[in-house]
Amino acid sequence: MNKKFIKVAFVAAIAMVSGVNVFNAQKVNALSDIALANVEALADEESDLADAIWNREDYTLDNGLPAATCWKGGNQNCIVK
Repeated sequence: MNKKFIKVAFVAAIAMVSGVNVFNAQKVNALSDIALANVEALADEESDLADAIWNREDYTLDNGLPAATCWKGGNQNCIVK
């Protein structure tokens, strides 16, 4: 009877540890407001190409698509539309 009790206690302990692990895995870790702000800041486009500090020469490629060559120092943006 003593061996049977030890086996049951061992199985119960494993079941309890497994249950705790499942419970902890289901918790949702919400990001703080600062962390969310940092993620949003990193996701924002911070390209120099959008700034109006470029000289731009527009031209058309052989396939008819618009293109541009840009270099620093002007007063235009370098976004090809």
